[in-house]
Amino acid sequence: MTTQAIGHALPHLAIPVTFGVKTKHPAAINAHTKVLQGAGFAAGLVRAQPTGAWTSAEYLWVPTEDWLGQPITGRTEAEAAPKLLDLWLRRFGPATETDIAWWFGWTAGLTRKTLTAIDVTVADVDEGPAYVASGDAAPPDDPGPWVRLLPGLDATTMGWKKRDWYVDPAMVPRFFDRNGNAGPTVWADGQIVGGWIQRPDGKISIELARELSSTHQLLLDEVIDQLQLVLGDAVVRPRFPAPVQKDLFDRA
Repeated sequence: MTTQAIGHALPHLAIPVTFGVKTKHPAAINAHTKVLQGAGFAAGLVRAQPTGAWTSAEYLWVPTEDWLGQPITGRTEAEAAPKLLDLWLRRFGPATETDIAWWFGWTAGLTRKTLTAIDVTVADVDEGPAYVASGDAAPPDDPGPWVRLLPGLDATTMGWKKRDWYVDPAMVPRFFDRNGNAGPTVWADGQIVGGWIQRPDGKISIELARELSSTHQLLLDEVIDQLQLVLGDAVVRPRFPAPVQKDLFDRA
């Protein structure tokens, strides 16, 4: 069933509840949507396929055991945290304690305790001591010039709390919304250099924060063409558009 259908079936739960009352941006959300979210965290339900096209934001909720063929068995925090952190560091290391605690929502104490439970190497970065997984300390090979278009909330964009080393702080209000959610971004050689969106006709529109070299501009043109081929006639709107996306869409 969809969220809407569940709300109709359980009208006593489909009532608005205000969240963030003491914040600048309180929001009224129907209670049953939070109940479904809680059931997902408890592994009772999973969000399955979209109801329409693959771009649809409406999904079916399915009992976990029906979808996977078996229930998800839980692990204790002591069992799960070291495994999660080791996997994460192999994708996002080096990372500071601040980055780790922010990503996982852990306390400083749990972060330090988990770091001592796995094999890590300490690296020095501008923000202070950082950690990489065992055997992952060697610098990668130079990939040469590169450009990518990443979607909103991409894990590469969101992977660290302190982001000055890959996005100019002056650019943040343009490419992140007021809650810190990243819209679709343009990357060049490991740094955010702009934002992008699809126009209503499906064409990709770009705004760059700085001028690219001729090589990088050619690479940008290539990745735009590649993404247009992948998307075809589909138009994908970002769930959390940043100011740049709103402006690019209004200009379309």
